[in-house]
Amino acid sequence: MNSNLSESLYNKAVELEIANVNSSKIFKAYMKAAMLGSAAAQNALGVFYLLGKNVKKDDVMAKSWLTTAVENGDPNAAINLCTFENSDYCELFYDNDKNLPVKNSDAYMYEQFEIYD
Repeated sequence: MNSNLSESLYNKAVELEIANVNSSKIFKAYMKAAMLGSAAAQNALGVFYLLGKNVKKDDVMAKSWLTTAVENGDPNAAINLCTFENSDYCELFYDNDKNLPVKNSDAYMYEQFEIYD
């Protein structure tokens, strides 16, 4: 895995999102970055599946991508997975030694992606 390439592709996906490019292109850009190991892109895909943004809503895929992103160290994914799982799951990911943020609200998840509306 080339982390520079995956992060570069992730940044390109964000640029496409901000530019309001075709949603299919946006999803494909995030998918490429996620497949190359970008935890941020994996988190984005998880939220897209969870909310049905740029793709058909699918809770199984949402949980899969969010879990992968958490395993790859994305603290936002931990928050989103915690919100998705609705609470007790949070304690598994909030580790003060890793300085993961302690936020647990649906509003936080939506706030992360408000530019995508």
